[in-house]
Amino acid sequence: DTQALSPRILLESKIREPLSNIMTTEQREKLASITKDLRVPDVDMDALVSKRLKGFSLSNPDIHHGRMIEVTQCSPCHSIDGEGGNNGPQIDGIGNWGARALTEKILDPNRNISKAFVSYTIHLYDGGVRSGLFRREEGSVQVFADAAGSEFRLSSDEIKQKVPSPYTLMPDHFAEVIPEADYYDLLAFLLHEK
Repeated sequence: DTQALSPRILLESKIREPLSNIMTTEQREKLASITKDLRVPDVDMDALVSKRLKGFSLSNPDIHHGRMIEVTQCSPCHSIDGEGGNNGPQIDGIGNWGARALTEKILDPNRNISKAFVSYTIHLYDGGVRSGLFRREEGSVQVFADAAGSEFRLSSDEIKQKVPSPYTLMPDHFAEVIPEADYYDLLAFLLHEK
């Protein structure tokens, strides 16, 4: 069972930026053709954050349902109590952040990116381009993690340039993907994790 993706995903900065580093002229023309009539929704994030916080204060959230939302939407990248992915930071004690900080991070993840989770576009001397999160150095080898969380190693001698991305790997479409009522359940669950 496969789901069709909207071509709008090609306009998202986290997709467009890595693609632009490796596309041919012909591919750029094809991309322009596919996306010519598409517009990224102009969302006032501060207004959306305020609206969600007000809605949350008036809601009667279901924490158990919020846990199920966390498992499907958050745990592929984040872990709680050692369960979940390791692409993003572990989120034990995340409830201490408070409703506003959590809402801003979930709905607008590029607002404040932790230095530990800056993604890099890595240009290689052989003309190749990779992207990933810097994990650590092991002598003359730099270890990165790709978007799936798999580590890859590059010798420092292979790396021509490492360019930090202004965008996090965390998706920035949760306002669209998670229905508002489900969002309130998720937020209640996360606030309960202290």
